[in-house]
Amino acid sequence: MVEDEITDPDRLATLLRAEIEGFTDPPFDRLTVVDLDAEPDTLDTPAFAVQDGSEPVFEATKQDTRLVLSFSEAPATVAEAGREAGLRVRPKATTPPATLLFVERGAAVKRVIDVLRAVLPSQ
Repeated sequence: MVEDEITDPDRLATLLRAEIEGFTDPPFDRLTVVDLDAEPDTLDTPAFAVQDGSEPVFEATKQDTRLVLSFSEAPATVAEAGREAGLRVRPKATTPPATLLFVERGAAVKRVIDVLRAVLPSQ
């Protein structure tokens, strides 16, 4: 049995990217992961973004102890889906408004996938 929890933001980012890129069924077949950080070890700067075609879905930022996902589209839907998935959720007072999801453990990566399923149209 594995007793160690994955809490390193670099590992969390790698796991989330692998999960998203590993799915080939809709709506994940339309998603693209885009690198944003020229310095992979830099904290508090966007590490990567996920896009649905040319539309942004979220930006992932590595912090000291977690990965923070900022969703600017459908913030209320993201917040509800995040809470239902058991993730920490916080509104971000920006224009346009955004919702932050906090990924603090490796197990939370699967919950982000549940949020994406709830938020993205499966067309």
